[in-house]
Formats: sequence, structure tokens, C-alpha cells
Amino acid sequence: MGTSKFNVSLASMGMCIQNKKAQGWSIVSTTAYNEEIKVSKQIYDVAEISVSQSTILILGNESRGVSPEVQKLCDFFIFIPPKKTCMKELIL
Repeated sequence: MGTSKFNVSLASMGMCIQNKKAQGWSIVSTTAYNEEIKVSKQIYDVAEISVSQSTILILGNESRGVSPEVQKLCDFFIFIPPKKTCMKELIL
């Protein structure tokens, strides 16, 4: 038993995201919550969001997160608050 890695290789992540945005997709990324980000970006608790259009969810590395280049292309960000033990509903 153990974990497995699933890697998707793209020639250009930025180009892929830009193409999907041009097709009407929404781009959402996870981020660590802090007050500085809350003031400067649209950031929501994962339990507060509802998605009504085609959406790409980008999950960052736990230690490094999502690259700054990809963050610039995101429409908004979500965070998973600490000590949250259950959610009634999560629609992605």
C-alpha cells in the first residue's frame, strides 16, 4: 500500500488556462488563507462556493502552493479552513 502520483504534463500551463478562459471556463485555485490575500484577492471558504459554469480547480503543492504565474490567471481562490470537520454540501 502507499500513494500514487498522477502527473499531467502540459507544454504550457499558462497557455492551457488562457485557452480555457477564452472558452468561458472559470479558473479557481486553492490557497492558504491569510488577511493579506483576503484584502487583495477574491478568496472564499470552500464551503461558501457554488459553481454554475465549467470550472477548472487547480490544487497546489502543500508546501509551495500554486505558482505565481498560474495565480495571476485565476478568477478567484478557495481555502480549506483549519478545524473544519464536516461540510453539509460541496458542489464543484
